[in-house]
Amino acid sequence: IRAGSGESQQGVESVLGGQVWLVKPDKKAKAANPCLWMEAGVVKFKNCDNYYDCTSCKYDHAMDNKVAKGKQISWQEAMKKRPDLDRVCRHSLTNRIEKRTCAYE
Repeated sequence: IRAGSGESQQGVESVLGGQVWLVKPDKKAKAANPCLWMEAGVVKFKNCDNYYDCTSCKYDHAMDNKVAKGKQISWQEAMKKRPDLDRVCRHSLTNRIEKRTCAYE
């Protein structure tokens, strides 16, 4: 959608070819490497760009800080709230092993 066209759409203005365009996010987009926070249902969309190394991930540390302040539920707690058969092991979520359930205890 061309910016300034009068259409009321949510998006981000971007310059392409010398013109300003309104770019809308794809609501059907799927993450290539979904973050554990996303897989647990804590956040709507977050792609992992740190090879599932949560110990060195800035996003994971920021989310852990929110959890410590009581502003956010942890991804582990979110998994514990799921029905037993929907609690997927973190190693399954990162494609290190075949799908299996986990108690998260």
